[in-house]
This record gives sequence, C-alpha cells and structure tokens, in this order.
Amino acid sequence: MRSSRLLGAALATLVAATAMGARAQDEDSAPTEGAVVPPTVSSFYRELRRPSFRRANVHRRLAMELLDGAPRLPNGSAGAAGESAITRLRLARAHAPDEPEILFRLGMVLSSEIGPRRRNSERRIDEAVEVFTTLRRIAPEYERFLVGTELAMLYTRKLDFDAAVREYETAVQYAMAPNSIGGVYANYAEVSMHAGDLIGAVERYELALALETQGGRSARSLGLVLFGLSVALDRVGESGPALERAVQAITAAGGSMDILVSEGVFFEPACELRYYQAMGSLALARRSADSSERVSQLEAAVQSFSRFLEEGGRDGPFADVAERRITDTNALLAAARPTTSSRSGRRGPTRR
Repeated sequence: MRSSRLLGAALATLVAATAMGARAQDEDSAPTEGAVVPPTVSSFYRELRRPSFRRANVHRRLAMELLDGAPRLPNGSAGAAGESAITRLRLARAHAPDEPEILFRLGMVLSSEIGPRRRNSERRIDEAVEVFTTLRRIAPEYERFLVGTELAMLYTRKLDFDAAVREYETAVQYAMAPNSIGGVYANYAEVSMHAGDLIGAVERYELALALETQGGRSARSLGLVLFGLSVALDRVGESGPALERAVQAITAAGGSMDILVSEGVFFEPACELRYYQAMGSLALARRSADSSERVSQLEAAVQSFSRFLEEGGRDGPFADVAERRITDTNALLAAARPTTSSRSGRRGPTRR
C-alpha cells in the first residue's frame, strides 16, 4: 500500500504535492545584471541572457502559473492545468535540456499526474523515471531526498520492488527532518515486503509507527501504517499480533476501513487491497459484540482472501498464507454460526 501510498500511494499523498506547493512561489524573477546570485539558486538564472534559456524560462513560468491557479483534485492532480503544465515544461526542457530546475519540476508534475485509470499512465511513469534519472546524472546532489522517494514510488508502480527498495534505502539518509517521514518508512516497508524481506518490512513498519505516533500525525496516516504492519506480521506467521494491529488500525480510522480506498492510496499489485480488506474484516469481527455481525464480517474476510487469490495473489509469494487464513476463518465461522435448533428456537426433549 502506498500513500502517494503511499503509502498511496502514498502516500497517497504526498511528498510530490507538498514539494510543488513549496517550490512554486520561489525564484520567479531573473536577477538583475551584476547582482550576486546566491549559491542556493539554480544556475538556470545565471544564463537568462541566453535566448534559449530565456525561452525556457517563459515556459517554466507559465507552467508554474498554471499550477498555482489550479484547484487540486483529492488525489493531488491538477487536472487539465497539470496536463498543460507538463506540455510547457517539456518545451522548457527542449530549450534547456540540462537544467536541473526544469528537470525537477517536470519530473514532479509528471509523477503527480499519474492516475490508476489513465490510459497513458505506463508511458508517463517511464517518462518520469527518465527525467529523474537524467537529473540525477546531471546534478547528483539536487533534491536528493525528493528525487529518491519519487523514483521509489515510480518503480513501485512498475512492480520493480528491488529498485524501489534501493531508492528508499538511499533517500531516507537525506531527509531534512528524519522524524517526520513515517509515511516514507511505511512505503519502504511495503516494497521490502514485496521484495521478499519480510523481517525488514516488519522492522520498518514498526519504525514508521513510532515516527507517526511521536509526530502526532493524522488518524488516517496512523491507520494506514497499522494496517501495513498487520499484513506484514500476518505474513511472517504472527497471526495473533497481526490481528491486534488490525484492530488498532480500525480503531484509529474511526471504526471502519474506508481509508484503504481513500484518495491518494494505491496498491501494487492491485490484489493487495483484498488482503488488507480481509484483515480489516477480521478486526471488525473481533471488535463486534453482536454474533450476527461477527458472522457477517468473518464471511467478508473469507471473500476478501479468496478475491486476493483470484485477482492475482495465487501466483504470488503470499498465496499459502491467504489459503491458511481462509481455512482458519472458515473454522471460526463454523463455531460462530448458530445451530439449527437455536435458529428455530426449538428445545431438546424434556424428561417427565
């Protein structure tokens, strides 16, 4: 689960939108002749008097204006304005192909405008990866943390979990505020799980949970981390602690698992959603004091685990765990369902 994310998905939600907002207002005027340009300002502004760079700056400025004035959709997309900004930034890159500032902005907008139902999403993911890797080759120090986390998200969407792990492993070393990246560690844990490192996934989820708790983050963020930790624990064979974490996730999320299908949260592979929903149903069954509701939630858990297998999980590394969960949950169902005599209200024979 990613909240873009991651966690998303994001995440759902993310570093890309935050970065665009934070950077959209800066560096909008060219330095006057003879002015001293601070070392933190891109070298792009040292070249404004060259015609090609001036044209590039016009397109860059128009792209930022489009994004500044555009309402954001719940998933962080700027809609039509985002598409127009991408076109402008591509033109800017054509005039200044080696300028880090333009490459960074183009990569961030491309990444923020990827949606699960877009027909061109695969091409856009590949373009964003190319832009960020070019930026890293030209300027390795430029926005290391954001470039790394965006590449990790993109590789996650490509199901290249080994590459995503490498990107997160490097990126977290360059976080400006290490105590505020719980969501990043949750995404790191998720791709670690799919790369085969289940123990590392549990450890990173636990670190993410500690960071989210210390930081006083939202119930949504906390709930998503707890759900991820629940799934990871379940897959390492700790079914009891896994269910406890799932109950905590449901509690943090206000008594439901709607956060799993909220904007900005995505699952790769998509069938993973069903496993999370199955754990959520088991948690709701555990929380319920009503016998009929408990039966209903246990039935929903069996259905979700089955759909996980049918929608692709049967070919993955966690099929055996899901099948065991189906067997165990069916046993709970058999014990929880009322007997024929209790349903009809009949009593057994009495002695005279």
